[in-house]
Amino acid sequence: MTKYNSGQSAFGYHRAATVDECERLYSFKYGLRLEPKRMVDAPALGSLVHLACMHRYLAMMGREVLDPAEAIRRAPQRIAHMVPKALEVFGRFAAWAEGADRDLKVLSVETEYEARIDGRRITARLDLVAQRGAELLVLDHKTTSGDLRGEVRSQAGEGQVALLDAIGESVVAPAFGLQFGGVWITAIGTAGQEPIAVRGRARPPAFWRDAVLGAISGSLARAAEIEARLDWRTIDGALALAPSPGACRGRYRSSRCAFYDACRHGPEVLTGLHSEFDA
Repeated sequence: MTKYNSGQSAFGYHRAATVDECERLYSFKYGLRLEPKRMVDAPALGSLVHLACMHRYLAMMGREVLDPAEAIRRAPQRIAHMVPKALEVFGRFAAWAEGADRDLKVLSVETEYEARIDGRRITARLDLVAQRGAELLVLDHKTTSGDLRGEVRSQAGEGQVALLDAIGESVVAPAFGLQFGGVWITAIGTAGQEPIAVRGRARPPAFWRDAVLGAISGSLARAAEIEARLDWRTIDGALALAPSPGACRGRYRSSRCAFYDACRHGPEVLTGLHSEFDA
C-alpha cells in the first residue's frame, strides 16, 4: 500500500511564517527537526481529522488506502490521546460529506504543489483538489469548536488562504486545464455543532493577496539567510539566533511554545522533545 502524507509541505506557508514569528523557533522546528512528544489537544484533533479525510478522499479516487477510522487508530503516539474524539467527529463529518461531496470529482489529495515568489521556492500541500462542472476547486479542511460560518468567513483574511488562492489560480488550475473556482473552506465542528460542517468559498481581496505574497518573499529571503549558517541545524546554532518573546505563548490559550524550556535552559531539557532522527 502506498504511503501518503497529510502533514506540512516541504517549504510551505507555515514554514515561511515561522521565520517572522521567531528565528530560534525556526531553527528548532526545521533545522533540528524537533517536535513535542505530545501535541496540544486542538491541533492533535485537527491532524487526526485531516488524516481521516485524506484516506476518505483517496478512496474516492480508487486508491488502496486504510479505512478512515483505522487510519485514526494507527496515528502517531504524539496525537493518539485525541483518537476517541477524532473518531466521533469524523464519523459525523463523513455522514455530512456523503451529500456535500456528491457533485465533486476528486482530482488530487494531499498533493504538494510548487511555485516561485521572486525566484524562491514556496510549496503547498493541498488537502483536496476537485472538479465541479467546468471549475477546479481547492478545498481546505478546518476543524473548530466555534462558529462554523464565522470560520469560513474569517479564512478570507488568512495569509495561508491567500497563498492557496494564488497557487490554485496560477499552478493547479492550468495543470488540469480547468477554470479556477477558488479556495473553499470546509469548516468541521468539534463541539457537537449542527450542522457538523459548513463549506463556503474564501475570497481574499486582490490587494491582500498581493500583500501576502510580498511578505512571503521577505520571509523566504530571511529563511535563506538562516539556512546559509553552517550551525543552523545544531542546538548551539539555534540558541545563537534571536528569540521572539511574543512567540512564547502558543496559538491556543492554555499552551505555550513547545520549545519554551529548551529556549531558556538549553539542551539539558530536550528530553521533553522528539526528533524525527530519534531511534
